[in-house]
Amino acid sequence: ENALGMRFVLIPAGTFRMGCSPDDEASGCREVEREVLLTQPFYLQTTEVTNGQYRRLHADHRSGSHDAYDLDADDQPVVRVSWVDADAFAAELSAYDESRDYALPTEAQWERACRAGTTTRFWFGDRVDPGALTANGLDLEAYGVLEDTADDVWPQADGCVVSAPVASFPANAWALHDVTGNVWEWCHDYFEAYSSDPVVDPRGPAEGLGDMHIMRGGSYMEGAVGFRCG
Repeated sequence: ENALGMRFVLIPAGTFRMGCSPDDEASGCREVEREVLLTQPFYLQTTEVTNGQYRRLHADHRSGSHDAYDLDADDQPVVRVSWVDADAFAAELSAYDESRDYALPTEAQWERACRAGTTTRFWFGDRVDPGALTANGLDLEAYGVLEDTADDVWPQADGCVVSAPVASFPANAWALHDVTGNVWEWCHDYFEAYSSDPVVDPRGPAEGLGDMHIMRGGSYMEGAVGFRCG
């Protein structure tokens, strides 16, 4: 745990299949898989960065609200920060805590951590159990909608209209909470449509179009499609 109360776990190096199988029926899938080798272990925070943690270095930040529901509590994840903001925060942490070097995870690191050694569509399996509470997704019941037949609706009634306090939902096998759901998470990489060729320690293209960096993990406004590992 660092001086801001951020807790980290060590994610092991290793090889995994990154991306989405062409057999996956989910809409929007890139339909590409590739073998990725990460040669070095790395640390990742066990939760999303909270408003309280972010405000330790940016006291005037406000995450605001959504449909009159508050997003600004100290234990809710920070939102309304750009990739530039998030990258700068990592650099500021490195200056604040000189014993560590902080950075946004690469997309490959994020997916390695999300999968936690699994090969399924979600870190908790290939299908969503409506009776389980595994992530904070689009809760139609919380919005007063009793049913919906859309393919990408999140079938779990999680009781959260907007973002939940971090760690309100179970952790994956590597002790990461809200790795899918709650709010989208910035990665280091610019967006690219990658090939199926095996890669070692990928960091994405050296430049991209504007601010088109990768976001992963879905949010409280997403259905199951947004929660896939790949």
